[in-house]
Amino acid sequence: HTRLRTVTGVQTYALPIFSFGQERLWQIEQLHSSSAVHNLRAVFRLSGPLDYSALKASLQAIVDRHETLRSRFPAVDGQPVVVIEPQLTLELPVVDLSTLSAEAQEETVRSIAVTEVQTPFDLETAPLIRYKLLKLAPEQHVLLRTVHHIINDVWTDTVRLRELAQLYNAFSTGQPSPLEPLPIQYVDFAAAQRQWLQGAVLDAQLNYWKDHLTGASPLRLPTDYSLSGVPS
Repeated sequence: HTRLRTVTGVQTYALPIFSFGQERLWQIEQLHSSSAVHNLRAVFRLSGPLDYSALKASLQAIVDRHETLRSRFPAVDGQPVVVIEPQLTLELPVVDLSTLSAEAQEETVRSIAVTEVQTPFDLETAPLIRYKLLKLAPEQHVLLRTVHHIINDVWTDTVRLRELAQLYNAFSTGQPSPLEPLPIQYVDFAAAQRQWLQGAVLDAQLNYWKDHLTGASPLRLPTDYSLSGVPS
């Protein structure tokens, strides 16, 4: 695939360099642009002395390392493109809850976490990931992370958490990053997926499901509201 660079240095990828999963999520978002249904939340409890500078630098290093975390997804002539910001500064705001009682702290943590995950992202604006650090005591913190599913999934979570641990251990002791540069980025995988799933391969996949679904009964899924008056 071809990487196109604009005069501002922002990398724009020619269509279509979405993975098929990303394309599906993008299309759904066009129908429900203000929805937070694809927001993924993680809550990490951190015990012990915390080096805030090392933590922030570690999270920033991960954003610097992974192009997908610096990606945004605007539409051009009604079609999606992937724009990767060459640089993106990650914020790590701190909310001090240390003066509250333990019960009030837990209630406030839940309230903030719910608010964060219910706040939608704009796919045209990066970053599509945000963090917030809640201080409960000098050696007790809660790290909230909210990220849009279009740039994250469970498998990548395991990779990035492992990287975060390595980076934090290094930065908190004054060492440089121990991570080797990535040989490929997610857009490279997406391009390879697009190139592979076409022609005979695509026909074989479509025929497989057509054969297995022929004659299948329609799904009768429960709904959360009445469908009276809606055509079947």
